[in-house]
Amino acid sequence: MMRTQSELLSLHKNLIAQNQAQIERDARSGDSQTYYNLSYILHGLLSAVEGTGDEDLLRAAIAPMHAMIERAVETKRPGGTFKVWRQKNKIGNLILDSLGRPNQLSTFQGASPLARCAAIINRNPQWKEQFAVDAQRFFEFVDRNLITFYFDQEHGEYKGRIPWLNMTWRDMLSWTGIIASYLTHASQDETKRAVYFSLATQIANEFATKLQPFGPGWIWEAGTLDYDLERNTTRTPDTSHANREPMMLIAMHEASSADFDFAGIARMARTLTDTLWNQSFSDPAFANYIDGGNQPYGAATKAYSNGLIYAGWAYLARYDFKARQVCEAALDVALQEKNKNFALSHLHQSAHGRIALSGHLLRVGMSTLAYEKTTQAA
Repeated sequence: MMRTQSELLSLHKNLIAQNQAQIERDARSGDSQTYYNLSYILHGLLSAVEGTGDEDLLRAAIAPMHAMIERAVETKRPGGTFKVWRQKNKIGNLILDSLGRPNQLSTFQGASPLARCAAIINRNPQWKEQFAVDAQRFFEFVDRNLITFYFDQEHGEYKGRIPWLNMTWRDMLSWTGIIASYLTHASQDETKRAVYFSLATQIANEFATKLQPFGPGWIWEAGTLDYDLERNTTRTPDTSHANREPMMLIAMHEASSADFDFAGIARMARTLTDTLWNQSFSDPAFANYIDGGNQPYGAATKAYSNGLIYAGWAYLARYDFKARQVCEAALDVALQEKNKNFALSHLHQSAHGRIALSGHLLRVGMSTLAYEKTTQAA
């Protein structure tokens, strides 16, 4: 069912209202793993903001982000004092590692909506003035406690280099590229922008060497992964974790931080619609691996049981009409009172997928107001 923007907006706002208490609890948790999961909802909200210009939704996204920053704790490193999030250990205590460092992946994914929100505000002339304090706080948190913490030339953990280059693709490359692309819009400081642009460009160039045509779509690292082998016996990226790559391509394209053009994004959409999708609108499902394979992935032992698409693949709906139709079909399943689709059962287990899908579908209405250099959707 293809919904109008008005229908989608009403649906999205209702989903946010229904889950507001949980969003607020999660934002107050101080736990980076909780923020990792909350990021799915926040990115859905921000996509809806971009697609509609709705100020109420922007405020709904801003409030939990302030709560997240307030739960950060101080840690001292060679570069000074930083504010970071702890993560719950097996007995439920919030901790940092023995050197006072946060969990890296959870921190980057959890903080990515803050960078994106600052970018959205600063690219909108009205919001740039109205929400200047919010944007600056979000920007400073990410710039100081992620970029400086890890990539500062003198005191950063990695002394200005990206340690995951020249190896099989890592999730941290995608998140660093995504955040760096957002920060190019969030800052007016040309020196800082050059740092972000450099990070994003290096990662984009690396990913370009990985991409290979696969039917009408793309594939990367087919049979070459050298980690997570207990769960991933195929050594090819699994569909769920690969959400980060289409999200990264689009973030880089819209920030002009990489030469990923509309044709390249359209080809990524073919990966979703021609390789992953089972070609059913009434009972949609998505393969476990990006080559269309359905071998088990860890606990996802059944065919199509690892085909989560709402976290990144759904961004392609703005750039490709068929991808939009496929995401709408998945949303239809998510809204059914009783789940009759095992493959998409995750959409019924939490609100994350429903909020993210409806938000990313609203992004179809995005104009150049949010990102001036964006190539408009066909």
